[in-house]
Amino acid sequence: MKAESLHSFELFPLHLIEHFQHLFPSAGDSRLLFAETMAFLQKRAWTKGGILLSLDSQGKLSVREVYGLPLEGLRGSCCEPTEEIRRCLCQARPLVLEDVEEDPLLQPLLPLFGGHALFLWTPLRAAGRSTGLLGTLHLDPPWGQDQLSTAMGWVASLLSPALFLCSFWQELGLDELLERKLDHAMQQLASLQEEGAELFSEVLALVEKRLILAALRKTKNVQTAAARLLGINRNTLRKKIREHGIEV
Repeated sequence: MKAESLHSFELFPLHLIEHFQHLFPSAGDSRLLFAETMAFLQKRAWTKGGILLSLDSQGKLSVREVYGLPLEGLRGSCCEPTEEIRRCLCQARPLVLEDVEEDPLLQPLLPLFGGHALFLWTPLRAAGRSTGLLGTLHLDPPWGQDQLSTAMGWVASLLSPALFLCSFWQELGLDELLERKLDHAMQQLASLQEEGAELFSEVLALVEKRLILAALRKTKNVQTAAARLLGINRNTLRKKIREHGIEV
């Protein structure tokens, strides 16, 4: 692909949608989702690094993820939003910084700000409320500020709900998660059951098969390790693999 096509502003929305269609099936991991998004921006918009900030109920920001920046030590730290960032969140519009000297969080980036460089804070919104900010560093960006702000707004519109869903599932306890999934599974199975069928056995088999598959994926199909992880012996695991028709 030619360079002008790779960085074309007109083609950017199509590339973005295509990229997120690929990401959504595995969007249960917020760290992976952020890293893949930043890798896409690095290729398409010459983005050199990024920061993901989450906004809590008290209005404080915390560094959730970093990518390609000398800020790894800040992961998990909290900060009060500056007045500029407050306006950015309230107005739901990207904030362009050509000088990061007055932003204490971005002090480590000062050595990078020579020549044509700018930093964008793009608000993230989901379920009708502000959820955080996506910060991106651009060195010699291929587009002007207006186009770059528009492009990052498109990114935020897709990234925000995906991150919100990640957080929702990650914050649920294992008991609650299993309860919700089993309730849904039982409703589906019950609607298909004939009178006198063993619903308990059907649900138990479903959960057991998925648990074994998860253990095999975790251990890269090493059955001895999977059995150890599940707390059963290898012969029992082999028997259940055959019973459930699992291919290994």
